Amino acid sequence: GFPFLVSYLGDKAAMKGRPSSLISRQIVGGIQHRMSRAICLLAVWLSLVIASSLCLASDPSDEQLYDIDIPSLNAAEALNSLAEQTGAIMLFPYDLALSRQANAVLGRFTLMDALGDLLKDSGLSSGLSDKRVIQIALDEPVDRKEEQGKMATVKVPLRKKVGTFFVSLFVASGVSAQEAADADGAEGAEDLIEEVIVTGSRIPRDSFNLSMPMVSVGPEAITDAGLGSLAEILIDEIPALYESTSHTNSQSQIGNTGVTSMNLRRLGSNRTLVLIDGRRVVQNAYGGRFVSLNTIPTGMVSRVEVITGGSTATYGSDAVAGVVNIITEKDKLGFGFDTRYGVTTEGGGEEFTINADYGTTFADGRGYLFVAATYDEQRGIDNSDRDRAQIEADFDYNTTLLCNEFQTETGDQCTRDIASPADYRDRSDGTAGGVFSERRNNPLAWWYDENNVLQTDWNEERDGLFSRVWDVVKIPNEQIAVALNASYELSETTKVYFHGQYSKNDSFNFKSPENDNETSDVATIDRVTGEPGEIRPGHIAVDNPFLLESEIANDPNFPANWNGDWDRRFFEVGNITTDNERTTFRTWVGLQGSLFSDEWDWDVSVGYGHFEQYQVRSNELDIAKVIPALDAEYAADGVTIQCADADARAAGCVPLNLFGVGSITPAMADWIRVNPIINPTIEQ
Repeated sequence: GFPFLVSYLGDKAAMKGRPSSLISRQIVGGIQHRMSRAICLLAVWLSLVIASSLCLASDPSDEQLYDIDIPSLNAAEALNSLAEQTGAIMLFPYDLALSRQANAVLGRFTLMDALGDLLKDSGLSSGLSDKRVIQIALDEPVDRKEEQGKMATVKVPLRKKVGTFFVSLFVASGVSAQEAADADGAEGAEDLIEEVIVTGSRIPRDSFNLSMPMVSVGPEAITDAGLGSLAEILIDEIPALYESTSHTNSQSQIGNTGVTSMNLRRLGSNRTLVLIDGRRVVQNAYGGRFVSLNTIPTGMVSRVEVITGGSTATYGSDAVAGVVNIITEKDKLGFGFDTRYGVTTEGGGEEFTINADYGTTFADGRGYLFVAATYDEQRGIDNSDRDRAQIEADFDYNTTLLCNEFQTETGDQCTRDIASPADYRDRSDGTAGGVFSERRNNPLAWWYDENNVLQTDWNEERDGLFSRVWDVVKIPNEQIAVALNASYELSETTKVYFHGQYSKNDSFNFKSPENDNETSDVATIDRVTGEPGEIRPGHIAVDNPFLLESEIANDPNFPANWNGDWDRRFFEVGNITTDNERTTFRTWVGLQGSLFSDEWDWDVSVGYGHFEQYQVRSNELDIAKVIPALDAEYAADGVTIQCADADARAAGCVPLNLFGVGSITPAMADWIRVNPIINPTIEQ
């Protein structure tokens, strides 16, 4: 009624000086509109107050029986399930409950009996506050580190208390502690907690009232996982998280071997933001905006918070899928050391990890220092180590026949019609001796078999080469990472802090020899104009001396309209290898404190990050040199074969012979071989 009266008087004052008839119509219309709105709002408010009173009036400790069905879960999920099944309001430290195991409860129970059975031997106990809220706490005293995970009593400004009052009208039964905690509940837990730590954002928020789901992986889960890689631990703990790039899926990649990047809901690593202590840090690849988790010592990680909902409003478009926030240790004391060795059950893929860390205080507890180091070696798994990796498989789904089809020597067939997996085929025409004049539906194509015998009855899925035998199942990787956290309290309200981090990662990838054909294009950049372009090796001319001296030219079926097509794998040049070395350095230093009796917090810092990659790719083909080498001719003596281009000859061009196994001489291989080096750096 009061807002209505003020609004009415204000409107009336604003109408002064207008015609009386217009004033009358506007006053009557305004009164009708505001009266209707006021009555509706009053009715809604009264119904909410009554509903809230009825919810709060119910005593969680009464003798009402409930049908309870809760399997054995962690305590956080079990308590949430109990709240949903009984309509009770519960307040508990979520991260702490997540690390405790609750018992299975099945049958008809009172709420408190069910709660007692649920938390038996979990290290947690329950109690009832004077506000009729069930509170969960530890049975026994805990150390400094665990106390920081408890809930806190905080001073709530008047504006927040008013907001809390209105929010409390909408609190229904059956919600978890993360959604139903309010100022009254916090007052009932003041003997349990000292502090709430807000992480993952520079924007303060109510940690019990998140608008999107958050999953936390604590130190116990990290230690108990039995895995050396932080990325593998997170994937094992969080179903929505995947490795976008890892040692087991980057075999065919050029720039990202040795990187482990995160991918929420398979929306891409460029849409999954990885933070360290809520900060953006320098990326670990020149081809993508992502942070490699193997640059962070496992011992430095206190916990990992994963916001699995889109966070673009806070962080921008690179957080469409969510945010992975790595929280580093800031209070752990003493020396820690662990080592791990593992091997796959089928052999190969040995892993060896050493973690060491040390934390201490100084200057009568005003200063804190923590340092951690990790050494991790993961040996590779070759294709020959796994029988299933050697099975050829090129398959698709036939929507007409409603079956999975695999490629065979006679074409695609339904799986049900194939005798065994030994009949599957997935081969290419990149053979050691070359395939020539191959065209679709062309019955005449020449090729050299493994014994260097010229053949004409070419069938790619029968006579071709299965190139994936060179693909490793897991890339070998070696890394070392060191990190340091330090802080010092300048006064009761001001602290200086520092974080430094260094990591070095080495990975090596062994691949098949390069396979090329007449149309294998390569992107180019004009060094003068900067214009992009492309070049191709080109066809073999009908007057090429090596062709004229081969058995193909002497075949009675040799066509006058020779098309010059070719396809060959360059075994003589060698297997392609990719050797990646990545070095990352990150650091920041800052001051933080509080003002006005801890009502305002402030934080100012400066950070620097440097990433450098040194990659050597060996035994690739320089197409710019293949082009003149294929354009061969007879010299003036009519015997010597040379490159037709005079400038190429002056540069040392050696004519290239593709006809037959071993036809490429060492001199030819040296001319067309190139070992490119990629050395990008990124600073932030």
